[in-house]
Amino acid sequence: MIVKFSVNKAMTHSTSDTLAQSVASALRQAIQDGVYTCGDRLVELAISQEMSVSQNTARDAIYILEREGWAQKRARHGSFVRTFTRDEAEEVYALWAAVSALALSWALENIHRARLMQNLQPVVTQAHSVADAGHGHSVLAAIFNFHQVLASVIDRIGGRPQTAELLMRLRNQARLLELLREKQAPRTLEQWQALVAAYETLLGIIKFGDSYAAKSAIRQRIEADGAALLAVCYR
Repeated sequence: MIVKFSVNKAMTHSTSDTLAQSVASALRQAIQDGVYTCGDRLVELAISQEMSVSQNTARDAIYILEREGWAQKRARHGSFVRTFTRDEAEEVYALWAAVSALALSWALENIHRARLMQNLQPVVTQAHSVADAGHGHSVLAAIFNFHQVLASVIDRIGGRPQTAELLMRLRNQARLLELLREKQAPRTLEQWQALVAAYETLLGIIKFGDSYAAKSAIRQRIEADGAALLAVCYR
């Protein structure tokens, strides 16, 4: 399948980025925008022609997506945007909840709470703003940015790179599942606003609660989102 998307924007990259990383970034954005969906094949030749890069570069970019959890290789069939059985989806959310709770606990032990809030608060504020404007897709992006920021903080400041890497992989897979949910059963404006309100409550617990309360809150939040997704996508 050949997919059209903006090559010029996609190929803008800093000198520290490799070409394969730039192509991977473009493909990642295409997945998040719904250009590619779960189960779509990622064809090296088509990607290389579309983005004017070598087939080896396209292959390397797809490998990056596989390592990050966005794609999977199937023996003798090629690479595809990741799909999930019900058991796999349930496992993603169970692991994500557990690792997020551990990461937040470590963050609160090793990072000044004000500094942690300085990183997380703007993301939730942005989610609130786009929810009020009725931009559901942007709310989803902001919510997952919250988890990306947590992974980044635990890596940069908390000194837990393995946890951060695992957290991002699980976060990416959950993002794919949430995109699938939005395709099958889009949330209403009220549901988006309720989701943002839940994250505002979580943020308040992180700001004022103890470590145990914050760890429990983020775990329960993710588990609730996982249960809702399973009910919609795997009836």
